[in-house]
Amino acid sequence: MNTAIRESIIKAIIKGVQRNGERWFSLSQDYSACYVPVDSGNLRRSGIIKMDSEGYFLGYLCRYAAAVENGIPRDIPITGDQIIHMKNGKTRILHNKRVIFIRRKKLSKFSWIDLFRTGKGGRKEPGIFVTISKIKARPGQKFLYRSGIEAFKKLPDDIIAELKRERSDWKVTT
Repeated sequence: MNTAIRESIIKAIIKGVQRNGERWFSLSQDYSACYVPVDSGNLRRSGIIKMDSEGYFLGYLCRYAAAVENGIPRDIPITGDQIIHMKNGKTRILHNKRVIFIRRKKLSKFSWIDLFRTGKGGRKEPGIFVTISKIKARPGQKFLYRSGIEAFKKLPDDIIAELKRERSDWKVTT
């Protein structure tokens, strides 16, 4: 086989794999097909795809991306202190607990803590918060894995399409 043709085939295979990686990434970004979950959009925006001399990297860089993908296998107790600034100007320290913003509403009869959070533009938004003492176990959503399975079904097609593009440059010598 001609060396130029061999190099062209290798180049086409690499381009086909890159094309499939781009397909995989765009599939994983598709929340309408139930791949990447979108609540605030941070996870979706943290997606990255790049190719360098070491290989191909596709993933999500958000700090909780692995927990969403793989799940949390067991309840994880929360440790440490969290300082809370209440809207009456007082400060409260929670030991081994965390506060989660729930919704804007008036203080209810339940054991909610009426606080505020800093919203867009630095405004204080009133809200009702609840404390948690552990992060509950939950199954992973496997959005990256599922999109990869769908993308890999098209890998041969992507490689063949790139081989057809390169074929026009091949010159057969005898």
